[in-house]
Amino acid sequence: MSAMPYPAGSSGSTDSFSDGYVVTPSDTEDLQVIPRGIHLNEDGTVKMDIGSLVGVSIFFIGGISHPYRPRKIYATGTDNVQIYAGY
Repeated sequence: MSAMPYPAGSSGSTDSFSDGYVVTPSDTEDLQVIPRGIHLNEDGTVKMDIGSLVGVSIFFIGGISHPYRPRKIYATGTDNVQIYAGY
């Protein structure tokens, strides 16, 4: 299970990113920390588990931070884009 330093609704959950990491998509491993949002370096599709939804594929515009808080980002079904998880 991923760590969530800013649970939904807690103080700071919508603040700007203060730290983060580059995501290595995996079909088996959860993210090390549930982020406040994700940022892609270019347009691409990301397959992820978010909330109660499992295996959702979403097309993202690159260069913009998106307020999704996935617990897992899959390798299969995710385009070859660099994904940054900010928290």
